[in-house]
Amino acid sequence: LVSHSYRERPMFSSLAVALNKYTSLWQLGLPESKEPQKVLLVQCHPCATSYSAAVASAVRDGLKKQGNQVQCISLYANSLGFVEDATVRGIPAPTEFHPALTDHERTHYYDVAKSGLAPDVEKAVNLLRWCDALVLVYPTWWFNVPGALKGFFDRTFLPHVAFRLPDEEIKNSTDTGLVPMLTNIKKIGVVTTYGAPKNIALLAGDNGRQMISRAFRPLFNPECPMVWMGLYAMHDKTQEQRSAFLEEVRERFSRF
Repeated sequence: LVSHSYRERPMFSSLAVALNKYTSLWQLGLPESKEPQKVLLVQCHPCATSYSAAVASAVRDGLKKQGNQVQCISLYANSLGFVEDATVRGIPAPTEFHPALTDHERTHYYDVAKSGLAPDVEKAVNLLRWCDALVLVYPTWWFNVPGALKGFFDRTFLPHVAFRLPDEEIKNSTDTGLVPMLTNIKKIGVVTTYGAPKNIALLAGDNGRQMISRAFRPLFNPECPMVWMGLYAMHDKTQEQRSAFLEEVRERFSRF
């Protein structure tokens, strides 16, 4: 473990971020925010009472304990915690996000952000532009993100929202060849569950983690670290082990 004194050293934090960008499995010494942040939490699971929903609630509890301002998107609009919280606060419950890219959105892909977004996409885009940090909670299926989360990326990480194509005037592209436009996002967090053990997930490419780290993170702030937590072989875990992981998640995001 890295001591708190090391976490406060800028040189050590910069090295940790560089290692984290090389491989998102590197988690030691990542900088921890001293000030409250605006955090967008995106939760994706079709079952309202799933373990993944419990993980999302643990993330939210930790973030709120730190004093962060948290906005939530439940892609299936069925996370009980999010719906109950909305009821308590007297605001509308989450609306379902439709993951399928429409004919209009694909045909007008490069100008749809200018010509008008669907209501569910516009809401998500506004939150992506609002937040300082993005947290994703989902189950890993077939070594990748669920289809609904991939659809969220397809419909919201649009030209003129998440990136621009380089031209004569704009040449500051990333390694992906795109010019980032969500540089307001200074940190990303991911918590996911796996049916497979860690060695099998890595052998299969761990595609969800790689996609988020290699394709989407370059669209954020250049120094954006990625906090990664995974529960592997979860079907073999006891109730005590699952509960312990929830506590780990809650504690980690209380110092996000």
